[in-house]
Order: sequence, then C-alpha cells, then structure tokens
Amino acid sequence: MTEVSIYQAPNGQELELVRKGNKLIEAKYDLTVNQQRILLNMLELIQPYDEEFKTYTISIADLAKKHGLETNKKIYTQFQQALDGLVGYILKIPTEDKKNLTVAWLSSALYREGEGLAEVQFSPHLHPYLLQLKYHYTEYPAVAVSGFKSSYSFRFYEWLQSVRYRGGGGQFYRVFTVAELREKMDIGKTEYKLFADFKRRIIEPALKEIDTFSDLKVIRVDYIKIGRAVGEIRITAEPKTQKQLVIIEEPKEPIPEENKIESPIIDKLLTVGVSVTTAKKWLDKFGEDCIKQNLSYSLAKQKEGKVKTNFVGYLAKAIEGNWGEGFEDVTKKTLDPQRKAELEAYKKEQEAEAKREKDIEEKARIFALFEAQSESLQDVILDAVEDKVESAVNAPLFTKAIKDERKKGKIKSLLMKTSTQFMEAMRENGLID
Repeated sequence: MTEVSIYQAPNGQELELVRKGNKLIEAKYDLTVNQQRILLNMLELIQPYDEEFKTYTISIADLAKKHGLETNKKIYTQFQQALDGLVGYILKIPTEDKKNLTVAWLSSALYREGEGLAEVQFSPHLHPYLLQLKYHYTEYPAVAVSGFKSSYSFRFYEWLQSVRYRGGGGQFYRVFTVAELREKMDIGKTEYKLFADFKRRIIEPALKEIDTFSDLKVIRVDYIKIGRAVGEIRITAEPKTQKQLVIIEEPKEPIPEENKIESPIIDKLLTVGVSVTTAKKWLDKFGEDCIKQNLSYSLAKQKEGKVKTNFVGYLAKAIEGNWGEGFEDVTKKTLDPQRKAELEAYKKEQEAEAKREKDIEEKARIFALFEAQSESLQDVILDAVEDKVESAVNAPLFTKAIKDERKKGKIKSLLMKTSTQFMEAMRENGLID
C-alpha cells in the first residue's frame, strides 16, 4: 500500500520535515511543551545534507504563531525560561552496549533582549542522532505536532511514528510496559502512583491530541493486566489518508474547476510542493510513468542528502533530463537492507510478544486457580514454594524477602518472583498438568 501525506505545502515551498535518530526518540527525558516546541523549530532547520550543526536563530513571535499562541510579554518570558532550561537539561540516550549516554540538548542559547530572537546551538554530542541520518531514523512533517498542548503528546507521537512502517500504510501497533513509559518520560515513583491517574493525566490526553491534530489516527488502546494490575499498554494506530489538509498562511481562493485533481500522480506532486497548474502541465508533457520514476528518484536522492537546492527545482530538472529512467524498476528488484532487517526484527518482535502475552495469560489463569483453592491448600502450596526456593537458591536475603512477603500478604508479588517453584508446587498438588 502506498501512503499519501495528508499535508500539502504552500505552492512553491517544501513541507518542513523533522528527522530524528530512533535512539534519540527512545531516550529518557521530560521536557515542557514549550521546550518541545523550541526543539521542533530547530529540527526543522536541519537539512539532510548538513554535516555540522549551525547556530540557529529562532523568532519567538514566529514560534508562537506557528503553535497558535498569543504573542505577548508573558509568552516571551515563558520561551526564555524554556530556553534556559534546555541548556542545562540532561537526557539519557540508550547505546548499543545497553548503557546510557548522558548529554545536554543545547550547548548554548543567546537570547537577544528586545528583539524576541534567540541564537541556539545543539550539543555536538547529538550529531549522530540528528545529522547525516541514513538508517534507523524517523521522519515526519513538523505541522503534524504543531497543535499539541501536552508535552507527552510529542513523545507518544514519535514512538508511534518510529514503528509506522510496520503497517505498510495500514494499521500498526506498539506495546509499552507501564514501567517503560514511566522510565522514558522520567516520571518519578511518587508521581501518579495510581495507574488511573497516570492514564487520565498522561496517556489519554496525549493520545486524544494525536488523534485530533496529527496525521495518525488512534484506533484502539488495550490495557493489558498482569494479574490484577495493568502492566502493559498496546496502542493501535493508522495513517490518516482519507482527507487532504492544506497548510496555508492566509485564506486563498477556491481551486478553479479546471485545476481539480484528476490523477494520483498530481496528488503526489502537490504533496512535495508543486502547484496544480505546473503538475497538470508536467503530466501532459511528460506522462505519468516518467513523472513517477523521476519523483521516486528525486525523493531517494533527497533522503541520501544529495539534493542541495530547492527540491521542486531539482525535481523539474530530473523530469526534464529523465534522470530516474528505470529507477523504480531497479528498486523493486532489490529489498533495501534496512527495510529487510526492520521487517525481520518486527517478525521476531511479534513472535516474542505473542509468547509474552501467552505467558501472561497462563500465569493469570494459574494464579486465579490458586486463589480458588481453600486456605489450607494455599498454605500447603506456599510452604512448598518456600522449601523449593531455599533448596534451589543459595541466597538467604532473597529467601527472607519471600517469607516476609508471605507474612505481609503480598502473595501475588511472591508468586511472580518464584513462578518456577510456584508452577512446580501447583503441579505436585494436581492442580495443573
């Protein structure tokens, strides 16, 4: 299935895209919504072919306008405070050896008092996660997140976007453990202790904003219980493709009847910033196959960082010279190694998840069976569990912890930590096969 973006750039302009390495998306941090907006504005200014970070100038007035905020003295103060916080804020990025790289977002921020401008620089340590990205990165239109008012909406959106390819243009899903979400969003143990509060204050508002403002539609949210408590969350989403949203800065006249879209290839050309009139002219002059091949070719070159001019201008030259002749046929014959690896990893992940869900269901079933027994038989089973732990584990402190949990009535926690011994005890008493 081929996806068509629901967003369309103004005529003669390119859609502003954000690119992030997936390791950065999975990092541990908790930013305010204004800090997220500042970073978004900076990320839009990075070009695929940039080899080094630059000093990026941000206009607070433009930033406020882009996010539908009123420009006043208060907003300038808020963004200045957000900038100050970003310079000192530390995030933790997971590395290949299962360690964390601790790094700041920004290396410097100069606020030009009275001008409403800020000159900012990314920390050079973020170079591998933001510049010259070839593999394992996520790309999305900046406008997709411009309407977010919750900082958590940005996180959930990027997490979902990073696995969007799995759906092949249709539905896809991602599973999180509750512990994983708290860790990634740097939410302390004392915050939102009740899952109901965590769900009501963080998960639901974020997913509602994604469904309302972004190019993703949230189809379903499953809260998976491990025992009696919610342990995992499965979010199913799909790209919005039913309607086209036109990004405009001022109201424009309705499209004349003669400029109505008649071909899917015209729709694709509009997506990358070609005007309706020019798209129709190209279609008449060069034909659909030529345009399709050269559009695929030009987009691939842009992703490689080789388009260092206006994309629409590059595309025009490609079509004129038919640079992409045969390009689409070649790409169909060979599967991109990254795509192949991602699909293989996804397959393994699905198999592992299916096994994990089956294990969770089985443990829940057996624990329910245990609870249905008489108190006397439960004591016999727990005695057997303690004996098995003592004989199998040479760890007095662990054994003592197990006994303490039994005394405190934390039977579920005890059985989760000793699942092997628990299953053996249940089997010995004829309760399971």
